[in-house]
Amino acid sequence: MVVPVYRGLEAVQRCLQSVTAAQNRVPWRLLVIDDASPEPALRDWLQAWRTQQSGRVLVQRNARNLGFVRTANKGLALAMAEGADVVLLNSDTQVAHGWLDRLHAAAHRADDIGTTTPWSNNATIFSYPAYPEGGELPAGFDVHRMDALCAQTLRAQAVDVPTAHGFCMYIRSPCLIQTGLFDADAFGRGYGEENDFCLRASALGWRHVHALDVYVQHEGSVSFGAERAALVAHAAGVIRARYPDYDERIQAYLRTDPTAAARQALDAALASWRGGANTPTEDRVDAPRAARWQRWLRCVRWGRSGSQP
Repeated sequence: MVVPVYRGLEAVQRCLQSVTAAQNRVPWRLLVIDDASPEPALRDWLQAWRTQQSGRVLVQRNARNLGFVRTANKGLALAMAEGADVVLLNSDTQVAHGWLDRLHAAAHRADDIGTTTPWSNNATIFSYPAYPEGGELPAGFDVHRMDALCAQTLRAQAVDVPTAHGFCMYIRSPCLIQTGLFDADAFGRGYGEENDFCLRASALGWRHVHALDVYVQHEGSVSFGAERAALVAHAAGVIRARYPDYDERIQAYLRTDPTAAARQALDAALASWRGGANTPTEDRVDAPRAARWQRWLRCVRWGRSGSQP
């Protein structure tokens, strides 16, 4: 696992503590890369936290700020050199027991699967319950309850998607080796790099899947702050220039809505867990889905909130 960090001490603490506390059968190592954080408290906490961890946790610090994509590429390059699968995880996420086991299983169900992405509260087309724009966790639910709900309701289920989402992106080693690293020259400051990677991988025959039995909480936009809009606009321009049909691919995905049945199943399970008092989320939508598609596309919410000044 690779977690680039830049700012947001409390979010980083929640993320890393959840990762190391989560119980998984799949062997793992964690590389945390501090992209020259300007927050002394974050730097100090990372060093103190590292001394309390086992040998499978490594903390590195960039001598100067490299930006999210180049920092992420350092971790991806290490995985590539070792021939290992890798999970790129944002520093404002939280995970639950067994999350890595289920992501790994989803990635290895077919030889042509290149990436897997879980559900989240805030991850565009991977969002639940607010789909596709994202929002908060359901009232009374934390990441552990939501992940358990998905694991029990949608066991071993997945659907194909046009792209992964970088908040939590499992990349299989053969796909990474064949596709190469993120394009740091075009997307060095973040946003859009995982979409470009996935589209390059798709052109090589790799598939991308949404693991429906995994849920990872995502706060969103902790490190980028006010710069986010400019970064999104830049990424949108690059993606559209390289892949003129990308927006139509996303629209086609939203029109066919392959996760509709899964969301309805989660609605029913959520209502059952709450004693049946709540109306399913699909019935609570206060705007036509077509309008939500267009709003989502206009926002071009390709999401990244890791390391970046």
